[in-house]
Amino acid sequence: MFFRRTTARLLPDQPKRILLIRFGELCEVLRGAPLLVALRMRFPHAEIAWLTNEQAVSLLQGHRALNRILTVKNNWNHSWNEIQLLRRRLKRFQPEITLDLNGNFSSSFAAWISGAKFRIGFTGEYSGNPRLLNNIRVVPGENHEIDRLMQLLEPFDVYGCSVDFDLDENEVDRICAKEILGYSGIGLNRHYGILDTSVGSETSHWPKERFAELANYLLDQWNLPSFLVWSNQNEQAIAETIVQNGGNAAFLSPPLSVNELASLVRFATILVGPDGPALGLSGAVGTPCVGLFGATLASQVGPYGRFCRSIQVNSANPSLERISTSFVCGECDAILSEILEPAKKSVFEFEKPVRILVPAA
Repeated sequence: MFFRRTTARLLPDQPKRILLIRFGELCEVLRGAPLLVALRMRFPHAEIAWLTNEQAVSLLQGHRALNRILTVKNNWNHSWNEIQLLRRRLKRFQPEITLDLNGNFSSSFAAWISGAKFRIGFTGEYSGNPRLLNNIRVVPGENHEIDRLMQLLEPFDVYGCSVDFDLDENEVDRICAKEILGYSGIGLNRHYGILDTSVGSETSHWPKERFAELANYLLDQWNLPSFLVWSNQNEQAIAETIVQNGGNAAFLSPPLSVNELASLVRFATILVGPDGPALGLSGAVGTPCVGLFGATLASQVGPYGRFCRSIQVNSANPSLERISTSFVCGECDAILSEILEPAKKSVFEFEKPVRILVPAA
């Protein structure tokens, strides 16, 4: 099959303690949440812990499928003291099974020093670790990372699980979003869009003039004001320019924490932006979105949801400047025409996203 059956046969039917290992940026950690939910459904009485870096803790805290969170500093495996500290903490937890979601040396080494008898990970191109660190190795066969991570459940004879992030709305989210939107002049009782001005690189930057055009279009055609989110001073300056050019169609967000951003994304009618935290959150909480992808492949890491569309620029020329305003407006129209008349779909109805390749220039 896809893994070493000789070792997999010995997996306990009802393990007491399971450790998930997933380091990385916010979006990378989010893509591991459906695996956590499926694992909890398979083992409702197990104690499940998640080992991650400090940046991702805020979104995992309070997740009802998770019992505890363990954190490490970045580059922890470059320090002998940090290695020893983590080893002692993992030994106290005493996991029986680890699942290595990263597939690199750092994550598989953490699994190994935990002392777990069964260490599940990938083999092949998604495994950058020595063969002895993970002793149950799954051959990945899925293209999208969420589907691929779900394959780590195959040694438990779990196949074909639905994708569910289970990031529930709560009263704190509603109050937080209401305060921010009220302060900005929109108000929570009105439909609004979010435009993400994040700039990961030159090729992942959509021109600010087109953001302003899109904001005006959403207000004129759909009566949707646009809320502009940003994460650093450079992006703030871009957002301020868009607000100036967008007139009463665009509103500038204040500085936002990860949880505040998640609250605003949850209640938005639609989100448009490049690959980044806001776009990843939209798929996780069920908010319709249009993702703009250049060098990064939407087919592998695009938002996963019923009303998620990803516009992919050809890799030969990955600049987002090739995506016209009219093209993005058309995708927004396709989504908004479905969701503004009918009731908004449940956040738990996740389907593979529609992806559109920008025609060659």
